[in-house]
Order: sequence, then structure tokens, then C-alpha cells
Amino acid sequence: MRILLAIAFLCPEYQLIARQAAAVEFEVVSVKPNKSNYDGMSIDGNKGMWRATNITPKSLIINAYEILPDQIVGAPAWIDSEHFDIEGKYQEDPATSPGESSRQHHLRLQGLLADRFQFQIHREKKESQAYILVVSKKGHKLTVSEPKSWMTARPGHMECRGMTMESLARNLASRLRHPVANQTGLEGTFDFTLDYDADQTGSGATDPPKPSIFTAVQEQLGLKLESTKAPIEMLIIDRIERPVAN
Repeated sequence: MRILLAIAFLCPEYQLIARQAAAVEFEVVSVKPNKSNYDGMSIDGNKGMWRATNITPKSLIINAYEILPDQIVGAPAWIDSEHFDIEGKYQEDPATSPGESSRQHHLRLQGLLADRFQFQIHREKKESQAYILVVSKKGHKLTVSEPKSWMTARPGHMECRGMTMESLARNLASRLRHPVANQTGLEGTFDFTLDYDADQTGSGATDPPKPSIFTAVQEQLGLKLESTKAPIEMLIIDRIERPVAN
């Protein structure tokens, strides 16, 4: 999640996305409506293949731009109610760093949105509550790991392997419903487990009692969430169309 302090972009940026994605794109993409009426969604990617089953366009936008639902403005109702199965193939370079691999992944998804959903946007800013993720004074308690990522999660529990701090910040943001900026300065990938009170109060109502997510992050990971106010980037949708299935 990015908390940007620069002047907001005020013009549509789909042409910029197309230029950036020209060298980083899916070689083959399949987009098909999913009429199963199933509530669940799955996303997985490995060895040059990315699949999303029963995904909504809204979830695709959230994944592509690393934002929260409340940062999307001007969206038609169907992007949150219609579902699709999407599969994309690309050339994977094993020498690519985790950070660059993540950047390329999001460019591929942005290019997919621009090409198949005719997605066009501009950005504006809004002052909002946010958090900064930093290393606590006593140092972090994370285990350095290989960049082979997976995560299992349920309310009040996260077990992560090969996760970057940027990914952790995004996952915390989705639970706190406010942007979280990674300012840990920690590079690479890490293994960790986080257990916390899912209602975020740390009231001890769980059995056994669990701490609030803020306390858990500090005590279990050696990190800290600091509250702040910041200009948060809003994604304003200028155009989005239903894709033609293939």
C-alpha cells in the first residue's frame, strides 16, 4: 500500500499503463464469466501461470493496484457482483528479484484490465487515517526465508512463508481497513505467524484470549503500527467495460 505525498495525477493514465506493460504482459489471456453463484474466490500463480477463479473486477482492480476497496471511486455496481475466471500465461525469469517480480505482476494485471476491460482511470487525493509499519525499538522477530510465498489466513490468524514487508503491509491494511505504508526498511522475504483478536479490540473475549492486532504485530513480529494522517490516493474510474469472453 502506498501513501503518496506527491501531487495527484489528474489525467487518465491508461496510455501510461499500456506503455509500461508493453514489455511486461501476459502472452496469452483467457477471460470467461463464472455463473456458479459460489461465494469463494481463489488466486494462484506459479511457473509462468496466473489464475483467478470466480474473481470480481473489483477484486482484480484491488490486486492490480494494491489498494483498498474504499479507494475505488466511480465504479459501476456490476464490478462487485459479476464474476470471472481469468488465466494468464507469461515468461518467468528465475533470476528476477522478489520486488521486481511483484512489480511486473501488478503491471501485467493493470495491462489486462486496460486491454480486456477497457479500464481507464485518473487519481486524486483525500486526507485519511493511515498507518506506518516500522521495526520496533527491540528489533524484528521475523525469520528470513526463501522467496517461495504462500499464506493461510482466517479471522485472527495469519501464517505466512516467503512474504515481503510490502505484502504484509497490504494484508494488514485489508484487516484494518486503512492504508498501511511499509517503512520497515526490511528487504527480502520472511516467515512468520500472527495470532490476534479478530475484532481488533484485544478485549480477551476469545478463548484463549488474544491481543489486539496492534499488540500482536509488536509482540509477535517485533514490528509496530504507528497511526498517522496522510493524503491517500483515490482511484477514480473513468471507464470500465464488460470483457468479451474467450
